[in-house]
Order: sequence, then C-alpha cells, then structure tokens
Amino acid sequence: MSPFPSRAWRWSSGRVLVAASGLAVAAYLALVARAIIWPVHAELPVLPEPREGQPVLVIAPHEDDETLGCGAYMRAAVASGVPVWVCLVTFGEGEELGRLWATKHPVPSARQFVKLGKIRQQETLRALQSIGVPQNHVIFLGYPNMGLRWMWSARYWSPKSLWRSPFTKTDHSPFDDSLTPAAPFCGAAVLHDLKAVMERVQPRFVFCTHPADIHPDHWATYCFTRLALEELRARPTQAWAQECELFTYLVHRRGWPSPWGYYPELKLAPPPALVDLPLNHWVEWPLTPEQTRAKNRMVLTYRSQAAAFDLLLRAFARRNELFAALQPTAPGREFSWLSTSDSREPRGETAYLRLHLGADIVGVQAIAAPTAATVEVRTAAPLTRVHLVVLITAVGPSDGAVRSVSVALSPKHAPEVWASTDREGPRQPPAQVWVATAGTTTTVSVPTDWTGSCGKFLVDAMTLSRTRIVDHAMTRFVVREPDSLAAVGAPPEAAPTLASR
Repeated sequence: MSPFPSRAWRWSSGRVLVAASGLAVAAYLALVARAIIWPVHAELPVLPEPREGQPVLVIAPHEDDETLGCGAYMRAAVASGVPVWVCLVTFGEGEELGRLWATKHPVPSARQFVKLGKIRQQETLRALQSIGVPQNHVIFLGYPNMGLRWMWSARYWSPKSLWRSPFTKTDHSPFDDSLTPAAPFCGAAVLHDLKAVMERVQPRFVFCTHPADIHPDHWATYCFTRLALEELRARPTQAWAQECELFTYLVHRRGWPSPWGYYPELKLAPPPALVDLPLNHWVEWPLTPEQTRAKNRMVLTYRSQAAAFDLLLRAFARRNELFAALQPTAPGREFSWLSTSDSREPRGETAYLRLHLGADIVGVQAIAAPTAATVEVRTAAPLTRVHLVVLITAVGPSDGAVRSVSVALSPKHAPEVWASTDREGPRQPPAQVWVATAGTTTTVSVPTDWTGSCGKFLVDAMTLSRTRIVDHAMTRFVVREPDSLAAVGAPPEAAPTLASR
C-alpha cells in the first residue's frame, strides 16, 4: 500500500476543508452582521481617573486577562504616578491552544504544563513591563487552572479536602514562586492569599473578572475577590477597605465582543443580555487611537496564546475599556418574582438551553428570615437530565471562619449537601438544611446556627450536564438588613434533606 494518500482521498479531504473554511467564514460574517445591527447604546459614565496616592490592584484568573480587561487603564494609572499591582490567581497552565503551541506536544506531561505556566508568566511580565508596572508589583498565587470553581464550593473549601489538578497532577502549587510556597489547592487557601495581597497593597480600586463571565475560573475569581474584600471590611483595623471600590471586567461571553478581530475604530458595549440587568452599573474608560495601538501591542505579547491570530484577544483593543460596578442585593421579606427585578437572569442564552428548558436558570432570589439564609432558584421548566448546584457562602461570621454550603440536586436522586469551614469539612451540616423543589422552583434554606451572625452572603446557582456547566447565574452578593432578622417567620415547609458522604 502506498504511504501517500490517494487522489480520491485528497479530493474528498479538500472538499471537507473548503466546507469547514466556508462555515468558519460564514460564522464570522454573522458576528460582524450582529455588531452592525445591534443597537448603539448611549454613552456610558466614565470610570474615575487614577489619582496619586490611590493604589490600583488588578486581580486576574489567567495570564492575559489583566491586559484584556484593564491594560489601558493600568497604563494611564502608571503615567499618573499611581502604584499599580497585578495579582494572577493561576499560571494559566491548562489552556488548550497554549499547551499545543508552546509545548509542541498534543498530550503534554505534568512537567510540560508547568513549563507552559512559566511561559505565560514571562509573557505577562513583559506586557506589564511595557507600560511601566514593575516586576515586584506582579504577584502569582499559583492555584490550578480550571480548578477555581471547584475550590469555590464546600467540597474543596477546607485544607482537609484538596482539589487535584488534571494538568500538573498535584494538589499543591508546583510553581516555585507562588506567593505561598506549595499552596494547597483549596478555597480557604485562595481566600487567605488574596486577603494577604489586599492588606499589602491597600488599594483604592480593585478590578477583577465579572461574575457573569462564562469561564468558570473567571466568575470564581470574582467570588474569591468579593469575599476577601468583604472579610477585610469587617475588620476595624482595615480602614482603607471601607473606601475601596470594586469594578469588574468581562472577557468571556457568548457572541461577545462583536465582531471578533482587531477593529480599533469600534467601541465595546455591554452584552445585550446583561446591559439591562439592574445589578450591573456599566462604566467605560475611553482610549485615544495611540492608546488603542499600545493595548494591541500588549495583547500581541501573549505568543503562547497565538495572539496574532486569536480574533477574541484582538477584539479587546478598541476605543474603550468596559467595566461594571455590581450593587449588593437586598433580600426581600417574601418571594415575589414579578416585582423583584434584580432576581432576573438572561434566558435562552445557548442552543442547549433553548432545547433543554429545565437547565435554563431564569431567576435567583434571596429572602430575609431570622432563622435561615434562604435562596430560591427558578428554571424555565422543571429539572430534567441536568444537575442543579446551589452554593451559599457566609461572609464575616462572628467567629471569623468562612462557612460554605453546597447543595446538588438531580432528578430522581436525593439532594447532596456538603458543608465546610476554613478549618474542617466537607461534611454534613450540623443542623438541618431545607431543600425542596416544587415545579420550576427550588428552595434551599441554611439555618443561622450554621451561618452564625453574619448578614452577608454570596450566592451561586448553576446547572450541569455531567460535569459541564450549561448555565451559571450571575453571582449575587446578598446583604441582609439588621432589622430584617426579626421581621419574617420560619423558612417554607419542606422535608429536610441531608447528604450522605
């Protein structure tokens, strides 16, 4: 048999290649068309200008996110004499394209994944050096790529239950310059390091990824950042934290930015599905043509990501940078889906969700009660063929130990409930956790004898097909008013359900 492909094979393969190329071009033209027909939004308020004596801290899940979200703002801050610090939560060592491009191996070893992380580290240092951020202002935490959302759960919160990276094959940081040497892969360790960074910098402004970003490392980075800041605000000794402002930037959202590619004359606008959600208050940072070109040069530094050919990365070098300030959610005294606008979630965001309505989360709401922190999650149809996971994290309880509760529900199976603190877990909660599903609504109530005296919570809800997240509701930061603690009766009647180990 000839070692060379036959003419017929070459001809048929050529047809497949031409067809695939045609589909790719058609998809890209569709994105361009969407950008043209989308309505042009009114001018947005401008982000506060960086001022001397007001340090800026940018927290990014992966190397390049800090540039995509805040590259031009960081450049302006440095030019104004403002100290700029950047904290990278992971080394980005598991990125699909980068591992093939940088390691030249389709199935890299654990050592090669570490090598990719170091390559991405050097790219970030070069990009930030080009705008004047000194190397000693860039901090790498060394937590696992694609592991942050797992550690943002009771299952992997405490040091007694560590997440193991499928890339580096370890449950501790393999990078020798992590902030905490051999940092254990658990949520409590991430929180500890982020608080240490914030205490060191004492920033006036913090920037991190948006909680509606669809990349699980990105929304989890917001969760850890918000929790760290709120924990520090609860300390009387951290007066700077009371004045600190948190802004978020978006990187991954389906069909956004539109169109993909380098269009320096265009502006970034909020995604249509998020622009009208009342929790988001969008602001922008305008760029001059020279500043846009400078940001594009920063993007091109990330060669391991094939940045010169990556249309998504190039799409962030435009006439503005986009940010959102997120307002806390005040829980209601009773559930009223029609009247509570901040419970709303985008609907039918993907073909999968339009086909499987039971996976489409359309509302998340909290209720104030003296006996429990209660959350209701509503889907477009009753749950079928998917898992619903609800995460409730108590902020700043009286004993200083963060408490995390994870509830997983799936059709025809009893709910699983895990609970952890900074020191112990995962285990069954010491008191009853109420879980009930009626039609399209699932209710989870966690009693106050578990959450302690805290009046603030972070709430997440997501649906999964196997282990793949198909819909993630924007993380809610819930602040309970003190007088509401005695205003409402017990949580709704439901059969208490506890998990088995």
